[in-house]
Amino acid sequence: MELTTLKIFHTKILHLYKLNDYNSILNLFDSDINTSCTLSSTSPTSRIMDIILENVKFKHSPILSIGSGSGLFEWLLMNKTGLKVVGLDVAQFINIFLNKQSYIVLKPGQTIPSIKDLSHLKNFITTQNVQNTEEKEWPFKTLLCVYLRRPDILAEYISLYGKEIDQILAIGPIQEDPWIYQESKLHEWGNQVMTRRGESVGLKPYEQLGIFNRKFT
Repeated sequence: MELTTLKIFHTKILHLYKLNDYNSILNLFDSDINTSCTLSSTSPTSRIMDIILENVKFKHSPILSIGSGSGLFEWLLMNKTGLKVVGLDVAQFINIFLNKQSYIVLKPGQTIPSIKDLSHLKNFITTQNVQNTEEKEWPFKTLLCVYLRRPDILAEYISLYGKEIDQILAIGPIQEDPWIYQESKLHEWGNQVMTRRGESVGLKPYEQLGIFNRKFT
């Protein structure tokens, strides 16, 4: 998109967001899967939302989206599917679409949130795990990664919370498949159970959705 066209497109999305009209936003992306938008790394289409809902193992457990950026993808996912999604990124100003109760800001030098960083989520996520943060329980069974800039960060999450994390969903370029470039820690933790590519799952031709499930021994 040209700069002027992109600004108009962004303005339209923000206007629809204020109206809580998520269906019209989805329709904008559904009409042209190759639409470029700096508010989301990938086009948040209805199809990819439906595929995620179909394949999430724990639909009543909150999902942590690593590197959520503006939060547009996560906000649409929640409204389209009813899943609870918590965004995480390095600064508050990056986030536009998620409220403070469903967003984690990492501290300087921090790569993974601690249990204490989750205390403000209690009113958003009504699960026993979050309520019992004093017991040092990690509440997220599912991780979502949309264009993860540091694939190696997954190994850090597995090292700390691997026994609580049961599923990872990764969306991004085919050539940046985290399963290919990850160290053995991720392979020891789980198996890649599904890879779906391109327009069949509502993604661009060069993108894929990879789903990884924890091994149970």
